[in-house]
Amino acid sequence: MQIFVIFLTVGIEMRTESLAIATLNIIDGRRWRLNAAVRCLAGMKIDLAVLTETKLSSDHYTKHCFGYNVIATESEEHSGGVALVYKKARHWALESVK
Repeated sequence: MQIFVIFLTVGIEMRTESLAIATLNIIDGRRWRLNAAVRCLAGMKIDLAVLTETKLSSDHYTKHCFGYNVIATESEEHSGGVALVYKKARHWALESVK
């Protein structure tokens, strides 16, 4: 398993805030695996992550977990799918989801 983490520093009104961004291929997000990936991200204090190869084929998945919100695409039965995992913060915001 490889996790790539990027830390961005944003200057806001004489303050410096960090934004930790990660990407992770979870191979399969069904059953307990999506929750396990989000728990891993929470342990690393990641603010925003993109999970790939989620293989979620319906709208039945965890949408809130460990303080994070999860938005996922529907994939084919045995391949594909991505999920955006984020937590709300005062120094950045998710503007829209399509």
